[in-house]
Amino acid sequence: MTHYIVRARSDGRAGMPMFGLSGPRAKSFAGQTVHIGDRKVTVGRDGRINIPKDIMETYGVVGDDGRRRLSINFASDGAG
Repeated sequence: MTHYIVRARSDGRAGMPMFGLSGPRAKSFAGQTVHIGDRKVTVGRDGRINIPKDIMETYGVVGDDGRRRLSINFASDGAG
């Protein structure tokens, strides 16, 4: 399992590439589904998870700078 902390941008949304990868390796995950709380988020064509503001507000915690943080743990369910 891989663990990341994602920090919201100034607009309240957050994003990160799958497993912290870049380039073609991240893009190979395009279209996959990521579960955050009770929501499903689809990985974009660029391999990034774009986390909406409402998810950050629901599940994130407020950091010292006032921006929310969300802990992301990647694990495969074995169905793929």
